[in-house]
Amino acid sequence: MPMSKGDHLFVWRFDCVVPYQHHAIDMGDGTVVHYCGDDHSTARPWGGRLDHRIRRTPMDRLTVGGKSKIHVVESASDSQRDLIVGRAMQQLGEAEYCLVFRNCEHFARWASTGRWESRQVDAIVERGGSVAAKTAVSMAKHLVRGRLTGRLHPATLLGDAAQWATEAVGGHLGLRDQRLRRGVGRGLNLATTVGVSVAAGPAAALAAGGMWAVGEVGAMGCRRLMADRRRPVVKTVAVKP
Repeated sequence: MPMSKGDHLFVWRFDCVVPYQHHAIDMGDGTVVHYCGDDHSTARPWGGRLDHRIRRTPMDRLTVGGKSKIHVVESASDSQRDLIVGRAMQQLGEAEYCLVFRNCEHFARWASTGRWESRQVDAIVERGGSVAAKTAVSMAKHLVRGRLTGRLHPATLLGDAAQWATEAVGGHLGLRDQRLRRGVGRGLNLATTVGVSVAAGPAAALAAGGMWAVGEVGAMGCRRLMADRRRPVVKTVAVKP
């Protein structure tokens, strides 16, 4: 997809074999604005570095010399290009990077749309909430039976994995709308959870469906918690290219 001034971009990166997206805003002149280190290396989720700040760098720093393919998340409209670039430029030098609440996607999506959110973080937190809720219910059930431990059926984890994968990469498969991706992911989660359990009989399939519902309640709680913690960037910082 062609790129132009004000577009919200991302490239795939790997850290400890874990894939993630690194996001940036296209300045339209061969440079981008994004979180990176003093050596202009891109911010890494597990790096624990203290020198991450928003900087303006050449495009090849984002693509690692052209090795990484650029994907366009949001194409800026003609009327919004200067606004998006202005927001990005306003934050040059900001150094409050936080993986969960203030990462490269939070910044780029806010500059592009005004929404302070990271869909990567949301998907992981929601699936974590789902698994935690299922684990709690499973342990409670086993405690009632006089046992101190419980375990989840693998089918419940497969369903969450299917939903996470759908929400993480669905945009590349034509599911660009976030709500549509979440809906398709939920359907796959339910189908996987129940489908794997149905071989054990109707009762097992019904129990798996109930566990799926428990997981969705947990995910919903985490989603609301994340929404409450989102903070728009409103302050002006000193410019440090």
